Amino acid sequence: MVWHDRHRAASSTPPLNAPPPHNRHATPTAHPEFQAREGVLHLTTQQVLSMTQEQFSATFRHSPIKRAKLAGLRRNAQALTTPKQS
Repeated sequence: MVWHDRHRAASSTPPLNAPPPHNRHATPTAHPEFQAREGVLHLTTQQVLSMTQEQFSATFRHSPIKRAKLAGLRRNAQALTTPKQS
């Protein structure tokens, strides 16, 4: 199916922190397997940029974030700190 702009509402772009439409009505879980790890919740961009491979491996052991690898996580953190060019 081809998506055309005429099908979109004027304000169809959700805010960045909005949940995806299919998760809008989801309820938080109490399962510990799905809770964020304490060491990850408060990482700053600067901490990610200065993280060593050993720190990355220990922090994200058994985590899907390891698929992005340290280089990918740093790239994303760098994107947050680089001013947008218009």
